[in-house]
Amino acid sequence: MAHATTVARLRALPADVCLGLVSTFADFLPTMLQGVTAHVRTRQTPVCTALSDTERLALVLAWADVVVYASGSEAILERLPAGAAPIEYLHTPEPSTVEDLRPLLARVRGAYPSMDEKARWSIGSPASR
Repeated sequence: MAHATTVARLRALPADVCLGLVSTFADFLPTMLQGVTAHVRTRQTPVCTALSDTERLALVLAWADVVVYASGSEAILERLPAGAAPIEYLHTPEPSTVEDLRPLLARVRGAYPSMDEKARWSIGSPASR
């Protein structure tokens, strides 16, 4: 789910905008595209690319009026042409997803000793090292 700041910026875009999407990870592009298109209706289909596809990235940056980039893809900012506007796609996890992860996190926490327990396992005290 897109962060409220991202949603507000997307909703302010005109319908005739040429929109490019850039993600660090190609696997995130469908999620990002779904999140973006839920909040902005453009006449043209947004053009998407992963940061690693340098040829397509150059085309997207040259074509787009607005580039929506995933957190972690900030490297594109120095390559944006004059006049192209960047929007960082801030992603907020669904609360139900976070709740689903709590039992898993508790099991993982129980499977690994805490830092205090690790310190007891080490040889000698920190002062003697």
